[in-house]
Amino acid sequence: MPNWCYSRICFKGKTENIKRLQNDIELANEYAHRNPMFCNIRYFLSLNGFDIVSYKERFNSYHDTNFRGSIYSTVLAPEEYIDDQSLYYPYTETAWWMDYGLLQIISLIYGVEYSCYSEEPGMAIYTKCRNSELDVYDYDY
Repeated sequence: MPNWCYSRICFKGKTENIKRLQNDIELANEYAHRNPMFCNIRYFLSLNGFDIVSYKERFNSYHDTNFRGSIYSTVLAPEEYIDDQSLYYPYTETAWWMDYGLLQIISLIYGVEYSCYSEEPGMAIYTKCRNSELDVYDYDY
């Protein structure tokens, strides 16, 4: 049984890209509720035609990306709109660790930036990352 790593993520991008991301995460949540499986990240990525098997065959020798987990939606608050940009705060539960390579894949698919705070409470491991100057997430919240 794995230790679970919990991550809070802030995605920032054009409102249309954020809405597409939010919609796909909600579809992945519905899929997880209809099927007896716990993890929905693989289904979430497949909504955009991302082929995990091909990706792992090409890059597994360099980096074993962690696709074992689930991504959940949160409400997109109206005050999170900034001009034509939006902020969106989903969260993940992944087995053993949060693989920031997974966030990079999501970033490339949806054309968004991210900032993330992860914690694995049983092991007292806490990490942060971002792929840009995006530093708007209040990690103490």
